[in-house]
Amino acid sequence: MTSSGPPPHRPDDDQPSEFLTPVQPFETIEPEGGEPVPSGSGGGTRRRPSTSILAAIVVVVLVAAGIVVASTAQRSSGPPGAPRDLTAAAAVCATACERIEAVVTLSWSPPEGAVDRYVVERDGEQIGRLLPSTTRFESNGLLIGHAYTFGVWAVGDGVDGPISEVRARTPTPPLEEAQLTGTYRMRETVRRASNLSTLEGIANPVPGSTGTNTWSFDVVCAAQAGACPTDWFSWGPLKNRGMHYDGTFRGRRARCAEGGTTPTTTEMHLVVSHADVIGSRWIADRFAGSMRVSFACRGGRSLGVLRVEGRARA
Repeated sequence: MTSSGPPPHRPDDDQPSEFLTPVQPFETIEPEGGEPVPSGSGGGTRRRPSTSILAAIVVVVLVAAGIVVASTAQRSSGPPGAPRDLTAAAAVCATACERIEAVVTLSWSPPEGAVDRYVVERDGEQIGRLLPSTTRFESNGLLIGHAYTFGVWAVGDGVDGPISEVRARTPTPPLEEAQLTGTYRMRETVRRASNLSTLEGIANPVPGSTGTNTWSFDVVCAAQAGACPTDWFSWGPLKNRGMHYDGTFRGRRARCAEGGTTPTTTEMHLVVSHADVIGSRWIADRFAGSMRVSFACRGGRSLGVLRVEGRARA
């Protein structure tokens, strides 16, 4: 069917479309040297964009390239720097804790660059992975009187930054927390002796006589619990008040001159004078005090008083 006239007019045909914008007119390119003019579907001359349009396109391309380069540079800015101002504060908990325990608290300032997480190591072994907002870490359950090397580094965009290191030595507890336990070499000096033929292995004891011996103690609490009562051989226990240990108990039986044996009463007063870390435990390695032994046979009462000095055996 053939159209008889122009299409009907619509009211909005006179309004500019928001999807159409004016552009610069195209230049007409004249052929050179009789060169034939290529024809298109509608004939006419061949056109190309004006230089102003080309310039605008180049600018847009360059700006886009700049954005890509900047974005790539930001993503590839390298690993974060080393954590700054790394410090270590060492402490030991004894009296206020159920067990003696050392702790080291690390703190640092954030490094340069983006941080996804922090990694903490102790003596080369990783012990913590922390959120990027963290700048503090506690390492618990450490040995007392022991030196450790701690390291902290940041990880950003999957890349490890340089490590910051610090060395710390954990302290030892107070002397009054040392346990009197183990085997000790003893030096014994007679201060008083009456009606005795021997006293702790010292024959014919008189004031000033000396001898050596070996004593054994065994605490009645856990190894890391701090100071507590202790048994002297199987005769104890000696109760403690800090560094002081006192006890009165039945000791080894004494042999009477007229025959037979009789029980002895032993009084002990000891004071710890030095402690050391022995096998990761806080041990009283030196003490001094007095020991009083008394008993009675049919021939009369006997008494011996010794000054005793002990040193822990390695």
